[in-house]
Amino acid sequence: MIHVSLPDGATRTLSDNATASGLASDISKSLAKRTVAAVVNGVISDLSAPLPDGQMLS
Repeated sequence: MIHVSLPDGATRTLSDNATASGLASDISKSLAKRTVAAVVNGVISDLSAPLPDGQMLS
């Protein structure tokens, strides 16, 4: 399991190898449709890349 922090201060626990795309889908189908990239610790990341544990998304 991994833990990520979201911009609103919320944290999510996800399965290992979870992706930003999967996280966006879990939050909202409309968010998943609008999302084209993730920002992980200030670095633009591909939506299909696994999210590292303990990271901050924005």
